[in-house]
Amino acid sequence: MSIELALTLSKKARPKLRQIVLPILYTVESIPLFIIALLLLSFLAGSGYLTLFPISGLGLDAGNDQSWFQILVTRLHHLLLPALCLIIAGLPFVTTQLYQEMQHVFASEFIKTARAKGLSEKVTLRRHVFRNSLLPLITTFTGYLPALISGALVLEVIFAIPGTGRLLAESVLARDYPVVLGLVLFIALLKAFSHLVADFLYFVADPRTRQL
Repeated sequence: MSIELALTLSKKARPKLRQIVLPILYTVESIPLFIIALLLLSFLAGSGYLTLFPISGLGLDAGNDQSWFQILVTRLHHLLLPALCLIIAGLPFVTTQLYQEMQHVFASEFIKTARAKGLSEKVTLRRHVFRNSLLPLITTFTGYLPALISGALVLEVIFAIPGTGRLLAESVLARDYPVVLGLVLFIALLKAFSHLVADFLYFVADPRTRQL
């Protein structure tokens, strides 16, 4: 979603769209995650407005007579709203970072050469500008990866989700050092794994890194 939005904003024929969308993205980016979560919880799960999603938990109190598919649907239904919070909180930053990098690439000489050869805007934008703007996007994605897997503590507390982030906070307060040490080691391994993923994606996305 962030990629397509950044590509759309980078088109020359969309100046009015940029004037509307970019300020909205910068405004949303300045809103803390817990406020976004509380607003969505109030409007989409509260009793006074829409009741599209469960308020909290993962549906762990569901009956044992349910099939695995029903259990899966229940879990996904409970996770949709926290996932929506993460998307809304992360979308502005990723989109604006990619958009700014693409504007920097637009000023490069090889883009002017591609346009001089008569390439269409779509081909120039997707094949040349976007591919040369991937490295910051990869860095951003691999930076988010450990936090997404290890758990978002704020969301786990607000939505009462039994995740690793909440477990880590409770273990620190209870001085349960073996659990704290295990979780910190787990997060460190995730961080190291994200760096390996980033190096592999750099290798795939940018041929210049293959010569190093």
